[in-house]
Amino acid sequence: MRTEPTADPTHPWIARITRGEDLTRVVVDPAALVPPDGALVVEHREHWAEVYDWTYSDPSPLAGWRASGTGAPLPAAHMGEWADRTAELVLAARPRRVLELGCGTGMLLERIAPHVESYVGTDIAGDVVDRHRATAAPGVRVVRGAAHEAGSAAVREAFGGRAPDCVVINSVTQCFPDLAYLTEVLRTATAVVAAGGTVVVGDVRHAGLHLRHWRETVTATGPALDDDTLARTVADRAATDRELLVDPAALATAALACGRRIAVAVHAKTLTDDTELSRHRFDAVLHVDAGPSPVPQVLDWTGDPLAGAEPVLLRGIPNALLRPGPHAVTAARLRTDLAGHDAAVLLDPDDPELLAVARPAAAAARPAAGLAGPGRAHEPFPAFVRSRVGPLARRLTGTDATVLLPVAGPDDVAAADAAGRAALPGGVPAGEAGPADAVARLDAVALRAMASVLDAGDPDVAPRHAWLVRRWRAELAAHGDPGPQPDGALHAACTDLGYPPAMVEFFAAAMAHLPALLRDELPLQALLFPDGEIATALASYQDNTINTYLNGALAHLAATTARTRAEPLRVLELGGGVGGSTRAVLDGLGEAPVDYLFTDVSRFFLDLAATRFPGVRTALLDVTTDLAAHDGRHDLVVAANVLHNAVDVRATLAAVRGVLAPGGVLALVESTREHLPALVSMQFLMSARPGAAAAGSGDLRAGTDRIFLTERQWWAELAAAGLRPVAALPGDTDPLRALGQQLLVAT
Repeated sequence: MRTEPTADPTHPWIARITRGEDLTRVVVDPAALVPPDGALVVEHREHWAEVYDWTYSDPSPLAGWRASGTGAPLPAAHMGEWADRTAELVLAARPRRVLELGCGTGMLLERIAPHVESYVGTDIAGDVVDRHRATAAPGVRVVRGAAHEAGSAAVREAFGGRAPDCVVINSVTQCFPDLAYLTEVLRTATAVVAAGGTVVVGDVRHAGLHLRHWRETVTATGPALDDDTLARTVADRAATDRELLVDPAALATAALACGRRIAVAVHAKTLTDDTELSRHRFDAVLHVDAGPSPVPQVLDWTGDPLAGAEPVLLRGIPNALLRPGPHAVTAARLRTDLAGHDAAVLLDPDDPELLAVARPAAAAARPAAGLAGPGRAHEPFPAFVRSRVGPLARRLTGTDATVLLPVAGPDDVAAADAAGRAALPGGVPAGEAGPADAVARLDAVALRAMASVLDAGDPDVAPRHAWLVRRWRAELAAHGDPGPQPDGALHAACTDLGYPPAMVEFFAAAMAHLPALLRDELPLQALLFPDGEIATALASYQDNTINTYLNGALAHLAATTARTRAEPLRVLELGGGVGGSTRAVLDGLGEAPVDYLFTDVSRFFLDLAATRFPGVRTALLDVTTDLAAHDGRHDLVVAANVLHNAVDVRATLAAVRGVLAPGGVLALVESTREHLPALVSMQFLMSARPGAAAAGSGDLRAGTDRIFLTERQWWAELAAAGLRPVAALPGDTDPLRALGQQLLVAT
């Protein structure tokens, strides 16, 4: 369909309007969606301020507390217990100065303020702030402010310049537009809290129970439905839910954006009554720059909450409200059974239907980096934006229009995954037992190659390759020598994995020349680029199963990004190398206008790119030293198999964030597991030249001799650098996951 862009969209919410023969598209300006002050973020905040100004016109402390299915008020006794439990969680750390963001009608204020030196509350509803000010007790101050304004001048003045040692964000997150705003709120909250203090994020709606919540609600409040109708009804109700839901992984990742050391304890709701509050919500306590927590022994649940010697974590406890059966118990019952003991009733961060018990309670906290990941979330912001921009678009264009938001949603990820699969002409190659078996056989070939060199005694090794030999010894200690390999084992494993002949020949040549490679008598480049040809390198970076899939997904991601940005799309590729990802992105963009900047540390690759991709700009750029000074803002940054070269990956990711435009997308392709054939081939390229800093020597890899980060480590580093994780492909249950490379998407 031919479209013609409108040069002047005439409104700050809109980046571009295209009119076709039968369809008009309106592209929302990404800058309007960036928290905290993007125009549409402010619009959403003002919407909720109006809602709560109206809600709090009822002076009852329980104003607004109604069951989501029936609209009936929740019982006063139940809400009293809810507030008591939250106050206990806040006061457990013995804070002296408490800041509550979104204090509402004061249910926590009245329970916390008598036990602390000073209490400061904020709220966006002006009437409720005035009401609290009129009745404030000594030591209590209430100021008007949004949740992200924990560091405002009014809050600092209210505390007399001292830092709070506890920040409370209770039953507020559901009013946020999306994870980006939640991240901003947690960033500011953790920034102001004193070292060793806590941020209590209470009454969080659990995204992992979203569909279950609506299934229970629809079943309990409406007529009986057949299975198909029920599924559609539940999906519709969930999709139109106007509140934010997250799971513990998404919350922990958001908390990492502060750059401080964060440990997280995920607490179950221990309320006596069985309601949506006790079933589908959780509390999280973020410990900020605290000392190390006790490391518990982990025991499986046998029915006794006092089993095991402390410190102990009892896991796998079925929540009787959600998973009835043998040894199932409610969180409320566990609380009763543990009365008088130093213990905490927790929610399993990976399975919301399971509980856990930590004894002592201090053993409940675990590093946020260990929970990091995109997690699950339901974000109401896209629907809100469409509801605002749609009528505006009709006024501007005189017709109904499709409203396009920047790429980042679950539908975009699912479509990218489908595109990656479609790029595999023969489907996923599996051999007889699947990719995981073929990977294990290929690893065994690599282990035998390592052992063959080491069995002859200490090899002659150039100093810069010494780390590789240490890695070989570590892998052999972990896996054992697989013994002699059958003839053709390398070829058979590679064939089952869909690797082309050039890649098999490269692996075979590298393994045959390991002594010379270790002595630095033969550079790996001579095997990777024989006679200056790039066919072997393309086999490694483009013409194989996993990269074909990843490039197909990347092409779709690029195309979607182009449709949802102003023209031309601004693309920066880091470490473009032989151009495998470049080809994918350009194929995905098709005829879309693009300003493409291809960068690398080697003029060889720049000259190659200029020949292969006419119209693409090229520039020398070293991601480890030059990126922070790069002048430009880009809608899409592509970094395929390059950022693991960073000396300090977090600093490099922060520099990447600095070159992204508002709402910009980072497409990161990386190995997220140790690939043993690479340890006897490609990783020779990772040995630092004499006098140069080694990859990872300035970050979490220092002293480990490891080059590749795990997926969870990437998410933690991305979040700490101010980038929001979106998704990883292939996913957890995908057979392609065994191949060890992933496309990580962040914004």
